[in-house]
Amino acid sequence: MFKFAVLVAGCAAYASAAKIVCDVHAFDKAAGDVLLYGGGASAPNTFAQLDAKCASERKSLKFAEDYTENCVHGLGKGMLKIFIEGAGNEVSKHCTAGPMKNKYIRLAPCINQKAAAEIFKCNNMLAAILEGTTAHPKKNRVPLSCCYMNEYVNCVVKHASKCGKETTDFAHEIINTVAGDLLDTVCTKYKSNSRECRALPKVTPAASPKYKSLLPPLADVLDSLGSQ
Repeated sequence: MFKFAVLVAGCAAYASAAKIVCDVHAFDKAAGDVLLYGGGASAPNTFAQLDAKCASERKSLKFAEDYTENCVHGLGKGMLKIFIEGAGNEVSKHCTAGPMKNKYIRLAPCINQKAAAEIFKCNNMLAAILEGTTAHPKKNRVPLSCCYMNEYVNCVVKHASKCGKETTDFAHEIINTVAGDLLDTVCTKYKSNSRECRALPKVTPAASPKYKSLLPPLADVLDSLGSQ
């Protein structure tokens, strides 16, 4: 009886694992859904809209977690999981009743009007640059990506500042929640315009990017951590 139960449990686990489809384009779409202005140049303006967006974000986050667990390999997998965990923390903050959710709704109208289109471009540009780093030797891909990720932070904050200091701080807080661990570990010495970054070659963004969000190309970059 015990052996039969173990066999049934094993079959159930196998069936569950078999449902995971390693579709990088579905991962790309899910990543765009959970990142700030990653899927388009607008954000919810009302609590009802935000609640609907949060339901979508939670599904996308679960897919991204499952994809990373089952479809990403190598040393970079751990760093990508940390990044996605950060995205999950941010989703939890603005999707749970409280100060962050209230601030989101209060600040979103101005961001949508004055900064959203440019922040969306910041996301698209970073994705194209991360993909462009694959034309460089593997030993340079992570350092190059770190330099440009720090420039991405500057890009987002610059446009968020059009809506004032509170919105600038809000953008900093979101980025720190999502990417702070990555920027403070792997990228710690590759700050924007640092000596280390100036010593590296320039990256030509992918002319026709395969991805719309930054997570799939970031996964490819982080995978080079184990093969330098």
